[in-house]
Amino acid sequence: MTSSRDIIRGAYQRLGLIPLGADLDPDRAADGLWVYNDMINGWQADGIFPGGPSRPIQYEDGLFVSGDFINGEISSLPGSYPPFGPSDCSTPPDPAQMVFGLNDDFPFLAQFVEGAKSLLAVELANASGIEAMPSTQKRAQQERKAMLAYYVIAPQASHDSGLTWMPSLRRYGFR
Repeated sequence: MTSSRDIIRGAYQRLGLIPLGADLDPDRAADGLWVYNDMINGWQADGIFPGGPSRPIQYEDGLFVSGDFINGEISSLPGSYPPFGPSDCSTPPDPAQMVFGLNDDFPFLAQFVEGAKSLLAVELANASGIEAMPSTQKRAQQERKAMLAYYVIAPQASHDSGLTWMPSLRRYGFR
């Protein structure tokens, strides 16, 4: 499993502040951990929480259980963490501030490790007064979009029936 130390080291390597294979010195590790914790806590404001959304369950016939109509019946199964994404919850799963140590595991899926290094590199570059390489900035931007696409599930849109059912139609029982 990837630790916070690995992500911080990878971010500093992307900035060229430490060579490949070198370990973090204590000052950079402490500063990087501070920015890392701020970054992960800032993600909560966008609906990105460790654990992520519980994806709908897929039946053998290819249909998904999503809390909507399936085969003419309403399906509602309680999920373990949040039902279908943080945006469907009235409150965040854990409103407390998250604090990670250097040896703690990265709290998100392994597919987001490399992107987290790029995102942290951009944050560290701003804090260090330098500019990250354009390739690192581009990778961070793509990773941010990927995390939002995976973790944040927008609620289904709806509209007022008064906009589609005019009074003349309701009068004759078309409802």
